[in-house]
This record gives sequence, C-alpha cells and structure tokens, in this order.
Amino acid sequence: MQSSVHQEPQKWAEAQFAGARLTDIRRVARVQKIAEAMAVHPGRSMPQLCHSPYAVKATYNLCTHVEATPEHLQAGHRALVQQAMRQPGGYLLWEDTTELSGSGKQALAGLGPIGHSAVGLQGFFVHPVLRVRWSDTSQGTSTRQPVAGIGLGDQHSDVRTPCRQPRESSQERRKRARES
Repeated sequence: MQSSVHQEPQKWAEAQFAGARLTDIRRVARVQKIAEAMAVHPGRSMPQLCHSPYAVKATYNLCTHVEATPEHLQAGHRALVQQAMRQPGGYLLWEDTTELSGSGKQALAGLGPIGHSAVGLQGFFVHPVLRVRWSDTSQGTSTRQPVAGIGLGDQHSDVRTPCRQPRESSQERRKRARES
C-alpha cells in the first residue's frame, strides 16, 4: 500500500496515523489533525497550523504527554511501511542525520550542544530512514523511472552531552559517551 499526500490530506492523515499507540482516542484524533494540517501547509509553526487558541493549547499538551514519543506517534505509519515492503520489488533505504535547533539565550531542558558549541546553540540530532520503492527498469525502457516514496521506516534521535565541565576529572571525562 503506497501512501501519498496527494490524496485528500484528511484521508491520508487518518490512514497513516490511525495506528498511533496512544491510550486516548482523542489524542489519536489530534495527531491526525496535526498531520493533516502539516500536509496542507508544510513548514508552518504549530500556532499557524492550528485554527484556534484551544487547538494550539491541545497540540502543545499532546506534545508534553508521556505517550507522545516518535515511536508511539509513528507506530501506525511504520506498520503501513512494513506492510508495503512485503510486496515484491526493489527498495532503497535512505538515511541521513540532521540537527534540530532550539537555540536561545537560555538553556532548554532535554537539549544539548549542536554545531560547534557556540553560545546558545542547542538542540538534538535526528536520524531518519526513509524507504522508497525502486521501479523495475528491466522492461527495456532506457529512461530512468522515479522512485516512489513509501514512508518513514525508522528514526533515532540523540542529544549530545555537554563537553568537559570545568572541574571534570579525566576519569569522569572517559566515562562520557563518545559520538564516534
């Protein structure tokens, strides 16, 4: 089952996020509404996507809920992606790492240093794996066929720990996790 945002956005969002692992169906409906709004208006901020102050507050409340993890929110979508990849054919898994910045003058809980650790530069890293179907080119056509997006197959995130603290011993420094 190949998904496409070119379908009616509401139907697309309902199909892709119906399987979100949340205990309250109202939260699942909120996730679907957010996905629909993002499909219609990509790149907008949450307040710009929501149609009322109540919707903005409900969206932020959802984001702070303990269940609102990428794994739980994307569970239905990832299941559809797995199902689609069971079909015969060739697939490519594209992966990359990007920095998401929450920079400001005050440190925010849950974020770590990014970039070259300049003052106020904070955020985290996201490593998504996108899955696409590779078209069969053995039909004798010489033109390259476009790949078809299947969806997000996996995603990991990482928050860097701050560099050496002023009074950190060499033994404490060695215990810190290394990115490499």
